[in-house]
Amino acid sequence: MKLALIGKNISHSKSQQMYEEILNRPVDYTLLDFESEEDIPPLNKIFKENQFTGISVTAPYKNFVFKNVKADRFATSLEAVNCVKYFKDELLGINTDFLATLNILERNINDYDDIVILGSGAMFRTCALALTHLKKEFIQYSRKLNGKLEDLDLTKYRNSLVINSCSRDFLFSGTISEDSLFWDLNYSHQHNQSYLSDKCQYVDGIELLKLQAIYALEFWGIS
Repeated sequence: MKLALIGKNISHSKSQQMYEEILNRPVDYTLLDFESEEDIPPLNKIFKENQFTGISVTAPYKNFVFKNVKADRFATSLEAVNCVKYFKDELLGINTDFLATLNILERNINDYDDIVILGSGAMFRTCALALTHLKKEFIQYSRKLNGKLEDLDLTKYRNSLVINSCSRDFLFSGTISEDSLFWDLNYSHQHNQSYLSDKCQYVDGIELLKLQAIYALEFWGIS
């Protein structure tokens, strides 16, 4: 079994560690770090030459890979793929970001009166699709719509689920009601965790990362 990750500047990736923790054994894992889309060889060539069982994809290449595989309906809705396998001479792709997000939201959203999403990028679209699939309304705040988000006052939303889909460079320094939960899709984010720890309930994205890995292994038929 050999796995790989396609991305840009991915030396910090925790994916190998996550797979090894889930499987409880070492994993042959290769980081395929590309500077641009033009540098990425055809995916079927990558699979054949390296005999990979599965390939994960991270930013900024999820949309590029989507165009080169047969994707399931959710990945097609997002036009983004982050998990690929080569099966019977066909490249197949899914989006485990969506599957993991849907799993977590489905188990938790009924506990909250309001759902607020910060951001407008790929993970916002993932959360929005999951909530739409679950027939749940949400409020969005983005820099394009609302300007600077760092100092937002979210205290008017009581018993709310606030989802931070912004990138790691977003440092939240606003206000939030103490009965709310701030779900940061990033993990090991020291500023956000430290700032919010005594203001509301704070949860980072480590469960999301683990579920993504579980869905990927399932897709690749690895146990």
